[in-house]
Amino acid sequence: MSFFFLLACAAGSREWIFDESPEAVVATFGNGEVNVVTSERDGASVLWEGASLGTIPHVGVLDAVLLVGAECRACGGSLDIDVAEGTPLDVTLGEGAVSIELSEASDVFVELDHGSVEIVLPEGDYDLSFRAGVGSVTLDGVAHDAEATHRIDVTLHAGDISIVGK
Repeated sequence: MSFFFLLACAAGSREWIFDESPEAVVATFGNGEVNVVTSERDGASVLWEGASLGTIPHVGVLDAVLLVGAECRACGGSLDIDVAEGTPLDVTLGEGAVSIELSEASDVFVELDHGSVEIVLPEGDYDLSFRAGVGSVTLDGVAHDAEATHRIDVTLHAGDISIVGK
């Protein structure tokens, strides 16, 4: 006798809008895509689209930090986060892709198990730290300076890292 189990992921979307700009962003997502854009704006927004096993991300502000959290290993989805320029970012993703575009330099910390990381930021010098198990690191338009004001720190166990200065 055979048994078949079908796990259905409920597709959905949800948006959160905050009138005040957070002092930092901490985002933790199980699998999928995390896209962060900073711009000349007040406030912040988070858009979640995708699938989950009956849950949606937890999103809120605590002590002026925008916290975004979602764990879903069986399904995927995407998080689009838009915050004010200069906001420090801390992104953790299990598997997938992280894309960050900064309009103004800020500190960026990314940890990803498997996938790709692309960070586009203003040209210049940054305190750069990369730890990549298997994959490549590409730098274009940015330089390492241990004394730089802003730090870009990426840990990736398997995949490619691309850092581009615009």
